[in-house]
Amino acid sequence: MRGVQRDRHIEVALPVPLQLFRQAEDQVEGDVLDAGAAQGVDRGTDARGVVVSQVMPYPFAPLISVTNEFLSAAAAAQPKVLPNYSSIEGYIAGKVLLEGLRRAGAALSREALVTGLESIQNFDFGGFFVDFGPRKRVGSTFVDLTILDGAGHVRR
Repeated sequence: MRGVQRDRHIEVALPVPLQLFRQAEDQVEGDVLDAGAAQGVDRGTDARGVVVSQVMPYPFAPLISVTNEFLSAAAAAQPKVLPNYSSIEGYIAGKVLLEGLRRAGAALSREALVTGLESIQNFDFGGFFVDFGPRKRVGSTFVDLTILDGAGHVRR
C-alpha cells in the first residue's frame, strides 16, 4: 500500500501480472489502520466510515450462490476455515484453476492450461463472473463497497 491520506483516500499498488484477485479484507483493515496510526489517526473513531472497495464477494453472508457454497465448505472443513476475504479469494481462485485444468484436457501442459484458462469467457461461478481471453488477463471486474466501523472491521 502506498499510503492513506487524512481525507480517507486510499491508493493501493498492485503489481500483479494476472489480476484476477487483489487485496484481502484482513490485510486492508491492517494496512489502513496501521497507516492511520502512524499518522496519528485513532484506530476507532477515525477509521469509522472509511469506504473500501472489494474485488471479492462479501464472504460473511450467503448473498450469492458462490458465497453460499463457500460458507458451507468452510463450515465443513477440518480444521475450520474462518470466512473472510482471503479465504473466499482462495476458494474462487481454486474453482477458476480447476475449470482451467478441466478445459486443458488430459494432455496437460503449460500451453494447454493457458489455453484452458483463456477459454473461460464470461463464465458464471455462482454469481461471480470470470472472463479471460488470449489478450485478456484481468479475469474479473467485480467490485463491491464495504465500510469500516468504529473498531476498524469491515461492514456491508
